[in-house]
Amino acid sequence: PRGRSARRRAIAPPHNGQPHGQGGGRHPRHRPPGVRVWGWERGEAACGVARGRRADTHSSSLSASPQNLIERILRLKVYDSTYWKAQCFGLTAESLLDEAVKLRSVGGSVGPARKPSRFVSLALKLLQIQPDRDVVLEYITAEDHKYVRLLGAFYWRLTARPADVFAYLEPLLNDSRRVRVRAPDGSYHVSHLDAVVDEMLTGELIFDVALPRLPPRASLVATGALQPRASVLRAEFEVMAAAKAAAAAAADADAAV
Repeated sequence: PRGRSARRRAIAPPHNGQPHGQGGGRHPRHRPPGVRVWGWERGEAACGVARGRRADTHSSSLSASPQNLIERILRLKVYDSTYWKAQCFGLTAESLLDEAVKLRSVGGSVGPARKPSRFVSLALKLLQIQPDRDVVLEYITAEDHKYVRLLGAFYWRLTARPADVFAYLEPLLNDSRRVRVRAPDGSYHVSHLDAVVDEMLTGELIFDVALPRLPPRASLVATGALQPRASVLRAEFEVMAAAKAAAAAAADADAAV
């Protein structure tokens, strides 16, 4: 008796008169109209689509919703937190600044229960409302509020193009004010604003959030997308070098006399 494979070949004739495996194809998309498609073939097609989706997970998550930049487990914890329901749910781009001014530390999920911090909750709210570029830059340049600067820098690091990330976050490396960072165990330690920003630029994970990959700065400079970095101490070094050269010239002149 003919088996199941034989029955499939008998019911599903080859496409364009070609045998199976020689151009006819067994995929449902290659099947001519009116030919029955078996369930196992639908399964193969579904698996192929799923593999394509997994290969493009990062780009699809960005196009679907920026909130996907934060891992699902952490997002669900934020949505279930009392702070989100009471303070963040109805925030807009304007009213969120009033809440950001109240921040007194930065961190991800903290404590034995791994509860989300207020900092990462507000960052998720920014990803949800997607404020205008000018609004985010106001956060980054708010020199009077260091935690607001870090909140804007964190959002900018997650969403901006690599060249813009370097262009707007590198000036923050000149801000050495002390900030409180909350560790995963719930304790606090003192760091500096420039150190946190440097971790955003060079690290792969911060505040329990995986950062999008940044190309090397030298590569962006080589392609013309970014200007070479100018140090704020360059002028002082030039003055010191000029004074040292003048002193050496004066010493040589005295020796010659």
